[in-house]
Amino acid sequence: MIHSRDAVSAHALADSLGHRFGLNVSVVDAEACAAADIVVVATRASEPVIRGEWLRPGAFVASIGATRPDQRELDDASLLAASRIVVDWMQQTPFETGDLLRPSRAVIDSRTMVDLSTVIGADEQRARDAPDIVIYKAVGIALQDAAVAHMAYLRLGA
Repeated sequence: MIHSRDAVSAHALADSLGHRFGLNVSVVDAEACAAADIVVVATRASEPVIRGEWLRPGAFVASIGATRPDQRELDDASLLAASRIVVDWMQQTPFETGDLLRPSRAVIDSRTMVDLSTVIGADEQRARDAPDIVIYKAVGIALQDAAVAHMAYLRLGA
């Protein structure tokens, strides 16, 4: 499922993915997208595009857009619904993105926030039937992206 405020680009992407990978891709509204098991939010929005009440139990949300302090993809309810927020780097991410700067300190301080390296280092495995919502918030760290890609490559035996 794909949602975009630009219907032309959404349909073009859906067609491209459908032809290239043989997928059945549909263009839907934001609420339908947010109800998926895996939600990827990649916008430059200044106001949230995902609402916590739309997220299903067990959802994994990868918020990879909204990398500046004036941008925000996730609303407070999304953050509050998460059992934890995994960030690409604790020393950077919480201080760069509006998703973590614009909510009240009470909202942010009430959440468990962990560094991606902690999750990877512990070799954590998420159960397919896990009922909690997990948010991964990234602002982009090139070296880390390369390291994670290399790990995925090695694990896939490619």
